[in-house]
Amino acid sequence: MWEEGTSEELGGGTGGDDLRRDIWKRKEKASQIWSTARKCVSVSVETEGRLAKRLRHLGKRWRKVTRKVAFRHNRHALRARVVLLESMQFSA
Repeated sequence: MWEEGTSEELGGGTGGDDLRRDIWKRKEKASQIWSTARKCVSVSVETEGRLAKRLRHLGKRWRKVTRKVAFRHNRHALRARVVLLESMQFSA
């Protein structure tokens, strides 16, 4: 899975509907992180802090999710983006 955590933490429970809702939430978060990663191919020093804030807001596991999403798309085209994301300095 993309995120660590029980289904209770993610707002789900037992049953097919809850499981589907859990999967939908995880896909939604992954697509948000994916669109953020796509926008930061050429990121300037001024926007770096804002982007870091946005990625932190989307979740602590964003590196893992970004890798998963990138794996499902064109890995060759995305390798530089993932490297850029991971090499950013996240300052408070």
